[in-house]
Amino acid sequence: MAWLARTLKLWFTLEARVDRRAYALTGFGLMALKYLVEVSFVRWATGSWWSPVDYFNPFFGARMQALGHQDWTVWTLAFWSAPFAWIGASMTIRRAVDAGLSPWLFVLFFVPGLNYVLMLALAAAPTRRSSAEESEADDPLSALEGKDVERRAGEPWRLGRDLRATVSASAVSALAGLAVVLVSVLALEVYSAALFLGTPLVVGAVGAFLFNRGEPRTIPATLGVTTMSVLLFGGLMLLLALEGVVCLAMSAPLAMIAALPGAVLGRSIALTTRTPASHAGIATLVLPLVAVAESRQPDLLRSEVTTVMEVDAP
Repeated sequence: MAWLARTLKLWFTLEARVDRRAYALTGFGLMALKYLVEVSFVRWATGSWWSPVDYFNPFFGARMQALGHQDWTVWTLAFWSAPFAWIGASMTIRRAVDAGLSPWLFVLFFVPGLNYVLMLALAAAPTRRSSAEESEADDPLSALEGKDVERRAGEPWRLGRDLRATVSASAVSALAGLAVVLVSVLALEVYSAALFLGTPLVVGAVGAFLFNRGEPRTIPATLGVTTMSVLLFGGLMLLLALEGVVCLAMSAPLAMIAALPGAVLGRSIALTTRTPASHAGIATLVLPLVAVAESRQPDLLRSEVTTVMEVDAP
């Protein structure tokens, strides 16, 4: 049971240190498990085999063909993949910190093709920590929260400074998301599903990072800033006619679902590292790469559906 508790803490919290051995064993072990389960599921659902070449193909469209365009299979695999995405992103942040690299490298985890290169590089990178950092390596978030965040939780909300931090973090993160969309849509002429879901995640991460960078703040306050960031981002999209009211209303729940984990990750980066704010800006530039990768995918098989209404009358 102690082993299980340590494993769950390593996977689903942001406290445990991740060295290259833990990163490699978890990453490649869970990748093999995920592949075996999904191959069995696809075989059962569609009757076709998913070869390793098909599975690790960075183009989403190629994998969609193996699912036979069945919506329920896509949604099932999406929900199944969510915990793996959290484990991969959170452990990538901690492994990058342990290796003395920028934690914002975690954004590359969501770029098809580059994610495998990133995993191999982090699995090989040695630990680079000072003796002072080693003392808090096993529980860096608890050390900070015990001294600062819990103290802040009992203090009254300070209108002047907290309001400035809220507005600035929300505005900067929303503008960063808008810049990504403008570059992708206007310059690259790509507006993909991956970009649509990835942008709220990065908006949430950037806003939470900026909000907690000056001084630690509580998770509820951070999630409130994230909500404001997403709403402001949607308002800018509507103002510039990049999306309509109905589309934004329908996509708002999905955007919030994607943004909230990003907020938790961004807050952890602010609390555990001294990463320059410029790294967060550079990380947003990775998102158009996701859109470009998706736009290069092979064309999906197309089928034509014709509806005819015959009226039995003269």
